[in-house]
Amino acid sequence: MESFGFWKRLKLLIKNLHVVIRNTVRAVIVKNGYVLLLMRKNDLKGCYYSLPGGGQEYGETLLEALQRECREEIATSVIVKRIEYIADFFKPKSTPKAYIQHRLEILFYCQVPKSYIPQSGPKPDKNQVRVEWVALNKLDQIPLAPSFLAEILKRPMRSSKPTYLGKFG
Repeated sequence: MESFGFWKRLKLLIKNLHVVIRNTVRAVIVKNGYVLLLMRKNDLKGCYYSLPGGGQEYGETLLEALQRECREEIATSVIVKRIEYIADFFKPKSTPKAYIQHRLEILFYCQVPKSYIPQSGPKPDKNQVRVEWVALNKLDQIPLAPSFLAEILKRPMRSSKPTYLGKFG
């Protein structure tokens, strides 16, 4: 009986799987024990936090996508130091119809100009409320999306090769 349930769930997963992998770039900006995060709010999740960044568009390099997303969301270009982490996971999506998206998250260690003051850019995400510095030691106390961020953001930044975080979710 249990194998029937497994096959039924697998069939449903395959039916709703969007076969294109979505590259997503994120800026990990850490300064004096704080990380720069976007506060977002929607009806489904309520308030939650995420890193600045978003999807790579056709014809863009990863760095072009990262700079565009940062200008749109946090009103500044960033100084990109290196790729810090790579992870992939499956994200349930609900519009235009329910499906499952395979995401490849590429997290870049970045810096903002010294004079930067947190603010939303000219084209913030539709759910973006504000931009703020959040203490690294408070990450366990706030909802983060994706959920694996709290674990990795508290790790010391590496100066060598990117770390593959595996599959999450």
